[in-house]
Amino acid sequence: MTASTKAPAKRLGAPAPKAKVPEAPAPTKDDRQLTTREVAEIVGTDPRSLRKFLRASEEWANAGKGKRYAFTATDAKAMTPQFAKWAEAIARAPKGEGKAAKKREAKLRTELQGRTVKELREVLDAHGIAYNKSKVTKAALIDSLVADRDIWA
Repeated sequence: MTASTKAPAKRLGAPAPKAKVPEAPAPTKDDRQLTTREVAEIVGTDPRSLRKFLRASEEWANAGKGKRYAFTATDAKAMTPQFAKWAEAIARAPKGEGKAAKKREAKLRTELQGRTVKELREVLDAHGIAYNKSKVTKAALIDSLVADRDIWA
């Protein structure tokens, strides 16, 4: 063999030559990630209201605790009618209903604490409410009664 046809010697432990990775195409206007502020502008609201909507929505809840939302312009356009429907429902909801319900529940729990386990079972049976008969603690029975809001609403 001549010197020109001889293959270069391989070094032991040398890394293999890297294959060229094709470059990804430049993101289009619809592909780039948008911030919550940018999405809020597209949807027609403020970032705080948008985040409330995102947390309330199962479809758009893509950020975990302490993480960020990731949306494209296409996502924002698809989100706009859903946000409008949600905002309208929020506007129609009676104000203070949550506080009033919590007060009624607390009052009911206090009233039920004065009853015996036997009385609580009778009320549950009379209303046809299913409960775990092996868990006969007073707290478990009260939880079963309070969970069925039709009784005390």
